[in-house]
Amino acid sequence: MNSVRNKMILILLTCSVTLISVIYLFQLYIKTHNINVYFVKNISTTKSELKLLRRPYQKGNNDRLNAAISSLLQGPTAEEQKQGYYTEIPEGTKLIEIKYLANETDINLSKEFNSEGGSESLEFGLNQIINTTLDERSKKPVYLEVEEQKVKYIGGEGLEVPQPLEKI
Repeated sequence: MNSVRNKMILILLTCSVTLISVIYLFQLYIKTHNINVYFVKNISTTKSELKLLRRPYQKGNNDRLNAAISSLLQGPTAEEQKQGYYTEIPEGTKLIEIKYLANETDINLSKEFNSEGGSESLEFGLNQIINTTLDERSKKPVYLEVEEQKVKYIGGEGLEVPQPLEKI
């Protein structure tokens, strides 16, 4: 009776370890083969939230951060739009470059990013950039630039930009 019980425990432990290993490897696969981008989604008639979407990542010529920001600036796909996702990043915003310096990483966006908008729109757009960037960045601090100038405020209402970037 004890030997049957011991065998059952051993089988359960083996299955548990195997399952945990499979889950870990799957999560590792998802992390290395997908990039995170953030879009806005209405969750009710009066409330919107920033939502994480995972998109396929193919290494090619772009590093993960470049691929993530480029994907974000392309906006939600037609399918994502059907699901209610949208962007508050001003139309026409382009990634000029990402500078990987010794002590920091600088993300340089075009002047369109600093266009007028309401405070909620500006905040969502900034947080889309911040969250996407910080999910894919190196361990160095990341700074946001517009036309090669580190920005302290964006938009006509003067929304403060935390430098280095940090999730709000």
